[in-house]
Amino acid sequence: MKLKNKLPPLLESIYQREQAFIEGLPDDERAAIGTAEAWAAKDVIAHIAFWKGHMAENLAAVSQGKEPTGTEDFEQVNQEVFEQHRHDSWEEIQAFAKHAHQALLESIDALGDGDLESTDFFPWQQDAPVWRSVVGNGYTHPIFHLVDHHLKHGRKELATELAEELAEALLQFDDSPDWQGNTRYNLACHYALAGQKAKAIQELGPALELNPGLVEWSKQDSDLDSLRDDPAYQALYEG
Repeated sequence: MKLKNKLPPLLESIYQREQAFIEGLPDDERAAIGTAEAWAAKDVIAHIAFWKGHMAENLAAVSQGKEPTGTEDFEQVNQEVFEQHRHDSWEEIQAFAKHAHQALLESIDALGDGDLESTDFFPWQQDAPVWRSVVGNGYTHPIFHLVDHHLKHGRKELATELAEELAEALLQFDDSPDWQGNTRYNLACHYALAGQKAKAIQELGPALELNPGLVEWSKQDSDLDSLRDDPAYQALYEG
């Protein structure tokens, strides 16, 4: 199946997940007004929508022969997005999210057959095909934030369900070792944060074998701090 046919169902699935997330929010979380240090649910959806829309704009720009817009200071942009939308109503936030989702689908539909495989579509790609940026902004990034929100509000089972769904989808999308390694590494990080140490170590070992470039980072990644004293974790770095 061509990438142009594979991507829309993937992006549609996460959009529906976002809608289910919104509909399932307890009243206190739905009504919450976030801060720069602790985003509320509305802030999370607005943040996700902004980056989907930004990806759509860049895809459209390049396909029209224009320059894409890079981002040097992500924290500053995220803060600006937060301030811009923090007092929006849920109706406004959902309209923003729907527009960004539709714009991303339309920008993909307008691309040529080889564009998604291109490694020089954007100046910052570093030899990665552009479809990885699309999947990152349109699918992986949203699920990361939904998982994080659920974890922060004590819904570990729901968070794990989403994290596993993400990993399963991504593992089927690309069989290259670095992609497989990164995917399993992110799942290991989730398990560690969710207190499932055995599962975390079970995923971490293969992840480091598939993508050895993750080894040094894993030694300092705070997501894995809960594993440091475990002999099974330490054994991964011996020899």
